Amino acid sequence: MGERFDLPKGFPTGEQLETETVNAIKEHGGTATTTEIKDYIVKKLKLSDEVLEFENSDGLTMLIDYRLRWARTSLKNKKLITSETRGVWKSV
Repeated sequence: MGERFDLPKGFPTGEQLETETVNAIKEHGGTATTTEIKDYIVKKLKLSDEVLEFENSDGLTMLIDYRLRWARTSLKNKKLITSETRGVWKSV
């Protein structure tokens, strides 16, 4: 299984990220870019710099970005959102 590490205080759960991703898309009129979604979630959940700068185990990306990608993938698999254009997400 993957590496274990201590997450910074206030790091959102996958469920929180999924819920707020859906809310972000709704807030933007049913369509939002990846950046708009992240900006909404950062503001809504009041994510700290520590959370935003916490590196993924690969050392190449931030863990929050990795988890946000998984949240969108999960929502897409549940047929709650779709992406017809790269980086643009839409409510179903």
